[in-house]
Amino acid sequence: MLAALLLAAAILFLFQRGFSRSWADITALATSLVDRGPWHRALANYNDQVALYQFDQASDAIRDAKLIGTYFDSTREIVEKKAQLLSDWKNTLIDDLNRAHFSGMLTDKNGTKYTGIASATDESLSMKLPYGLARVTWDQVPPKELLAVSQSFIHSGAGDAVDRQWRCAAFASETGQTAAARELANAAAKTRPEYRGKVPQLLQVTR
Repeated sequence: MLAALLLAAAILFLFQRGFSRSWADITALATSLVDRGPWHRALANYNDQVALYQFDQASDAIRDAKLIGTYFDSTREIVEKKAQLLSDWKNTLIDDLNRAHFSGMLTDKNGTKYTGIASATDESLSMKLPYGLARVTWDQVPPKELLAVSQSFIHSGAGDAVDRQWRCAAFASETGQTAAARELANAAAKTRPEYRGKVPQLLQVTR
């Protein structure tokens, strides 16, 4: 009911402004005004979940957004695809860590230093310490550290190397690592031509 009232008010507003547009154009503009608030809230929720590395929940935030028009459909599709790439990135990294583990220096957001990662679940990472293991939630590890870990599992010439680069580029882009994202995306696109036209969308900041 509220959405209908807002839509009617928006259409009336546009008519009063003297827009010389078709009814379809006016309706599209009006619904975009009504949908702007819910869409921005969905994006804010998406970004909150991305910051926690909860990518399935990030996808839910976008998919569950209640919009009455189609104005944001193309953007919504792009963000949903990014969320899927992020989820694939995390699942692949979990598999890698449980299969091969990771050895290398890491520092969490509290300044604690680790010598590697022994295993992982969707909720946490088992970090190596000189005297044992510590269970740490994903959000305690900086994105730059996680990107480096995931890149360590990219083996040149392997059949999945390009897809791993592309997923790493998505993760880097959505976590503010612009230069790394561009480098990884362009490297993947150079090897796989079908990625070339998708690079701008992948690097577009989701805000």
